Amino acid sequence: MNWSASTWPDPHVSAAVTDMLPTQDASDATPTGGELMRGEEAPLPPRILVVDDDQGFREMLRDFLVDDGFDVVGEAGDGEEAVALTEQLLPEVVLMDLRMPRMDGIEATRVIKAARPTTQVIILSAYEDPGLKRGAEEVGVYCYLIKGCPPSIIRDMLRFARDFKSGLDEQASRPERIDSVPDLRAAIRTDPEFGPNSGS
Repeated sequence: MNWSASTWPDPHVSAAVTDMLPTQDASDATPTGGELMRGEEAPLPPRILVVDDDQGFREMLRDFLVDDGFDVVGEAGDGEEAVALTEQLLPEVVLMDLRMPRMDGIEATRVIKAARPTTQVIILSAYEDPGLKRGAEEVGVYCYLIKGCPPSIIRDMLRFARDFKSGLDEQASRPERIDSVPDLRAAIRTDPEFGPNSGS
């Protein structure tokens, strides 16, 4: 699927969005492709649950991710279904819409994080309201993206979120402190309106 940002519904493109990609030192990067060392296994694709009440958009997003090598383990049309499928399918990252019937994305994230703290949630919303962003940050979303941002940002953030979860899971099995796990969000250089911890 050849998908450019111009094909997104409800485009809200800002130049600041393109600056939000994290920068990683090469020594800290997790390999996501390319040539493997002898005896090294290729990393498994991130397991993603796609949540959006707009079926057409949800299916377009699913097809885009599948074509890009992600393992889309399921789809949900509202927050309640997202909570249930997270328990059933155990995705590593939930790509979550914000405003949905029955249960919105913020409340669904709260429930998911309470049950499975290392599962990462990325909000993908058409709304740039600072109050909604603060609410999302308070329940522990990995980052808040705006529909219409370049698809490369979604790809990268999903992979970074999965790697962050993997680090948390690994650290939780060791005696060291869990807060020593590097969080790639700390490396993001962006406009405060788009940063995952902007406090806006």
